Amino acid sequence: MKDRYNPTTGEVDFESANAFRGDFEHKLGRFGEQRGTPQGMNVGAVMTCCAKLQSFGLVLQVRQNPGKTFALLPYSPLKRGCDLLEYVARGGSATAS
Repeated sequence: MKDRYNPTTGEVDFESANAFRGDFEHKLGRFGEQRGTPQGMNVGAVMTCCAKLQSFGLVLQVRQNPGKTFALLPYSPLKRGCDLLEYVARGGSATAS
């Protein structure tokens, strides 16, 4: 969702977050209540992880569009979350000043 991040609002708009979540659920091809959960996890475990990330200010739960998502609520990355992902993608090295 990096390309949908808006620095003015500090988040990804809820429709983009819903579309991303829906695409993820569709690609997993899981059905029923566990649809959209990684293998070995249930809905409760995924929601617990997302809530923990939200408590660190990395993501924000956004309004759900039932036409795009199924079992799991969508979350949108915040600036700190985007910064963390960039840091990890660089292999944990700081940027040159």
